[in-house]
Amino acid sequence: MLARFGRSSLLLALALGACACGGRPQPSPAPALAEQAADVVADKRALEPALAAGNDAVRAAGDCEALAPLVATARQRFDEVAPMLRTEAARATLVHLRRQVERVAETCP
Repeated sequence: MLARFGRSSLLLALALGACACGGRPQPSPAPALAEQAADVVADKRALEPALAAGNDAVRAAGDCEALAPLVATARQRFDEVAPMLRTEAARATLVHLRRQVERVAETCP
């Protein structure tokens, strides 16, 4: 009786082990990490001109004459770069900078 119980439990353990493994190795997360890193690098490059234009507009906050063309340039750069962004962090950065530029633009009539 004990030998029977031992064999049954051994067969059950082997069956469960085979089902749990699925017989296939799990995919490596390395390609996903490489793709994410490529997205971050691409977003950094795409954001550079928009960030520069936005920062120029924010720096000119006290000078309304200089501010108008800088705000127009910043808005244009923001619109150009927005569809190129791949990551949520880059989109959030652009939204935040756009809000800052709009606040600065409201200070001048």
